[in-house]
Amino acid sequence: MNQIKRGVEHIDQSDIIHFPQGIPGFEDIKDYVLYADEDVPFIMTLQSTTTEHPSFVVVDPYCVLKDYKPILSEADKKFFKIGHTEELKFLLVAILTDNIQDSVINLKSPIAIHPEKNRAKQVILENGDYPIRFHLFGQTE
Repeated sequence: MNQIKRGVEHIDQSDIIHFPQGIPGFEDIKDYVLYADEDVPFIMTLQSTTTEHPSFVVVDPYCVLKDYKPILSEADKKFFKIGHTEELKFLLVAILTDNIQDSVINLKSPIAIHPEKNRAKQVILENGDYPIRFHLFGQTE
C-alpha cells in the first residue's frame, strides 16, 4: 500500500484526487483528498495533500437539487476521456457564512471527478441556467 505522510496523517495514494491543471486560483496545488463528515455525509472537505490551505467545503449536488443535470463541453469530455457525463462524480463548492441562511453553492462550476482514475477538474457547465451563487435554501441572487 502506497502512502504519503502529511504532518502526522497518512494518506493512501489511492485516495488522492489529482487535478492536472490545479483548481482556479490554486494552479500549483495538484493533489487533494476528500473527507466526508460522518454526521452529514453529503457535505465534504476537499483538502490539499501538501498544505493546510487550500481546503474547500464541497456538497453533493444531488442532495440539493435532485434534477441537477450537468452538461460538459466537448473539451471537458475529451479531458476525462468519457462519452457520458454520468461516468463522473460532481461536487459543488460551498461558501459557508456565519449566518447559514446566507451560505451559497456554485452550480455553474462544479468539480468533476473521474472516480476510476481519481482525475479531476473544476469545469464550467454548458447549461446556461445554473447560477454561480445559489442559496442552499433555494433562494438565488
